[in-house]
Amino acid sequence: MAVDGESRGLGWPAVLGLGAAHFCLFADRAIPSAFAPLLRADFNLTDAQLGILIGPAMILPFAIGTIVAAIWAGRFSAWHIVIASLIAWSLASAAGALAATFAGLVAGRIAFGIAQVGFSPAAASLLSASITPPAPLAISAFTTGSASGRSGGLLIGGALLLGLGSLTLAIAPWRIASIVLLLPNLLLALLLWRMSRRAAEAHVPTPGLGSGLRWIGSVRSTFLGHVVASAGVLMIVQAIGAWAPSILNRQFGLSTAGSAMLAGVAVLVGVPIGHLAAGRFASRPGFVRSGPAPLMIGGVLIALAGCAGLHAAGGLAGAFLALVVMIGGGGIAAATSLIGLQLMVPPRERLSVNALFLAVTTAFGYAVGPWLTGWLSDAIAGDGHALDYALLLLVAGSAVLVAVSAASASAGWRQLAGNNA
Repeated sequence: MAVDGESRGLGWPAVLGLGAAHFCLFADRAIPSAFAPLLRADFNLTDAQLGILIGPAMILPFAIGTIVAAIWAGRFSAWHIVIASLIAWSLASAAGALAATFAGLVAGRIAFGIAQVGFSPAAASLLSASITPPAPLAISAFTTGSASGRSGGLLIGGALLLGLGSLTLAIAPWRIASIVLLLPNLLLALLLWRMSRRAAEAHVPTPGLGSGLRWIGSVRSTFLGHVVASAGVLMIVQAIGAWAPSILNRQFGLSTAGSAMLAGVAVLVGVPIGHLAAGRFASRPGFVRSGPAPLMIGGVLIALAGCAGLHAAGGLAGAFLALVVMIGGGGIAAATSLIGLQLMVPPRERLSVNALFLAVTTAFGYAVGPWLTGWLSDAIAGDGHALDYALLLLVAGSAVLVAVSAASASAGWRQLAGNNA
């Protein structure tokens, strides 16, 4: 894939279009979190089962499929991969709304995970070569779309519950939400296709997975440190996103609709602050000298402070502020991790390395973060604050992992980024 050629004329419209697609993807992903209390009651699920549904059922097939896709993805235009993935996951999400059992829910999430395998690596490769806007800012706009998508899913869920809660319907609100998102997704796919015809130049295949693995092997210590730190960041981000509505529901007695909407608004406030701040800092010349470690460590410490505030909050105002702090801190760290990866990897290797990086870190973050938080909550049990205490433990442990790993990779990262500058 000729990343430079395909991205040379990217511009803000295409960056925003890719960010909008990322928004739609994460809105679809957030449906189980938005409707978690209802799913728990309708299917008689435990917190651990909910954690599986939110995390491993979707993300493990996604991770495996992403690695497999990296073998052949370089043969195709990144734009075509993005558009095909958008259509595929939209159809899979709508089909998953037909599930009647827990096994059916899991099967639907598996299909949804597989359908999206090519999207993020291809989009990140396009954005990493952007000149206008600068690549770090373009990537932070893209990651803002993903995190805001969680907010979109929560707000859509809350609005549907408020609007339909008093009605007797043959179709559950969570099923309606999955189907409602299909039309805007398909319209966006058409818009991206039209943008791709203006932006794309001649496609030249890039090296595949083998070449990317050889590059990783040559810098394995630095790459491993960055991957482990990034996985720790995503554990924090995904655990917060998955369980925030349930914490508000249980700890403060909000309705399912109210908790989903309040969590959604907190995400909508915190995400742009964190992600765009990371993009601004990373666009400065001094970023290559300092590296991503300070921003990643600072971000997770901010998230930890917010999590402690949520645990101690005595009212909704304090809980909302704590959520914004958590989300903003996590956003700084998450955006910085992806920006940092692009700067350390040679352009011709970015597609396959992005695929491997996103497969490993996303799988770890999604599969372990929500599930481990749910498991800790079940283990603590009996305490009205069990879930938010479990989240605090998860964030604290992950913050230590991020700090140690990011610091260990710092010197090697600066050398690699300097070579690519």
